[in-house]
Amino acid sequence: MTPDIIVKPDGGLCNYLRVVFSYWLYCKREKKTLGVIWIVTSECPGFFLDYFEPLDNVVFFKNEDGLQINVCGNRWHPEYSPYEMFIYSDLRVLPFIQVKLISISSQLNKYIAVHIRRTDHIWLAKAEYNYTDDNEFIDFVNQYPGYNLYIATDNRETQDKFYTLYKDRIPIIHLITPSQDLRQTTIEEAILDMFICIQASQFKGSGWSSFSRTIEQYRNPVNDDMRYNEIIPY
Repeated sequence: MTPDIIVKPDGGLCNYLRVVFSYWLYCKREKKTLGVIWIVTSECPGFFLDYFEPLDNVVFFKNEDGLQINVCGNRWHPEYSPYEMFIYSDLRVLPFIQVKLISISSQLNKYIAVHIRRTDHIWLAKAEYNYTDDNEFIDFVNQYPGYNLYIATDNRETQDKFYTLYKDRIPIIHLITPSQDLRQTTIEEAILDMFICIQASQFKGSGWSSFSRTIEQYRNPVNDDMRYNEIIPY
């Protein structure tokens, strides 16, 4: 059966997710089926169904051969902004990911988390006057001295800096191997980072990052301050 609407997201993992889930809500309301062309790329290096539970009435494709695409890009459905409602309530990881999340959480115990987006993102965030520098993260961490710290980042230099500052509060860290690739962490590592940050007692993310915004929206789905209107964080 050919889906009623077919979308082809682009960008990183959370760009993909906001397109999929906003159009899925629309299709559920209209009693339509949704097709998703989920292309594995250097920006999103993994296939949805390898890490997440299937979605009702959604068919995932690995390529666009013979399919008529209705929507392409990283723009969500206009009636279902991911920053205005809890659209990710049905985003559930597969059991093998859940086992890893439980293991990490048990080692962290009581903790706060930060998402420090760096590498290729810095120039874009600065261009939009929405760059979160290291000192802002340090100030945040210092507000919670009794908590362990989880660092989600895409940059080894950032890991090293914050581990040096807070090694007594970081019971678990997976050190990144620097490379020239656009993404220096795997999609599994990104998913683990996302859900560990979601579960933290307190969280601080990076400005102009769709990854940080997805975490914040999952944690607090009705925060009016998170609405971007026509602005699309990368």
